[in-house]
Amino acid sequence: MSHAAVMYARNLDRMVAFYTAFGLSVDEAERGEYAVLIGPKLELSIVQIPEHIASQIELADPPRARESTPIKLVFVVSSIDETLEATRLLGGRMKEGSKRWQFRGHAVQDAVDPEGNVYQLREAL
Repeated sequence: MSHAAVMYARNLDRMVAFYTAFGLSVDEAERGEYAVLIGPKLELSIVQIPEHIASQIELADPPRARESTPIKLVFVVSSIDETLEATRLLGGRMKEGSKRWQFRGHAVQDAVDPEGNVYQLREAL
């Protein structure tokens, strides 16, 4: 593991299932508390938001993009289109109004996970 991130989730199981679509696997978990997903260069810890806080969080269907966070996860994938299709089946979607662009030798696309967190997909050109 080279890098790590922590994410808080209203629905832990759904978010774990979603992020395993990026090739991460569950390394450690405590049901209803947290899960640690790992990949070759990333450790992503997903922590269950306590119920008294989670009950106050309203999620739309489809989820609205949370624009007010200063951090965005980035995943380098072999195919943006295939990844978007796989994650769509798990509750994700392309970010509304987002257009694919090029940056530093990659095609880049913003997308939204089932809880509205915006993340970025990058595919080598």
